[in-house]
Amino acid sequence: LAVSLLVSACASEQNLVRQWNKVSGDLTTGKKHFKSLAAINTFVNGFKYKSDIENYGVNDYWAKPKEFFAKKSGDCEDYVIAKYALALEAGLATSKNAKLELVFDKRRQLNHMILIVKGSVLDNQNAKIITVAQAKKRYRFYGEVRDIISQLK
Repeated sequence: LAVSLLVSACASEQNLVRQWNKVSGDLTTGKKHFKSLAAINTFVNGFKYKSDIENYGVNDYWAKPKEFFAKKSGDCEDYVIAKYALALEAGLATSKNAKLELVFDKRRQLNHMILIVKGSVLDNQNAKIITVAQAKKRYRFYGEVRDIISQLK
């Protein structure tokens, strides 16, 4: 599942494709939905955090999933976009049950982005998936970013 996104991004990076195949073998849209989202969260969180200045030489750049996987790094919105793309391709997310959410991280005192799929929050700052209720303790929610994936393909 979702391997076509990785293959097209990293044709020369067979190790990355093998890692994804190992993770994605258990993905399902059924009863193990939460476990499948956790697998995506863990896989993408394994990539290195790099600011847009470090990666692209600009203050703010929203990387296409292919760019994120090719560079093997990104900042918070790049993680979210990559997770969303994988969840969409795997059939775990739809435009109706998932959203990219802008938040303010109260602990770190900065703006951040998270992915919410069916009430589960995927975040590069959390190894485990948390609920929206748990996220509201840490983040102040600004609002949803709409239609970004269609612009980033």
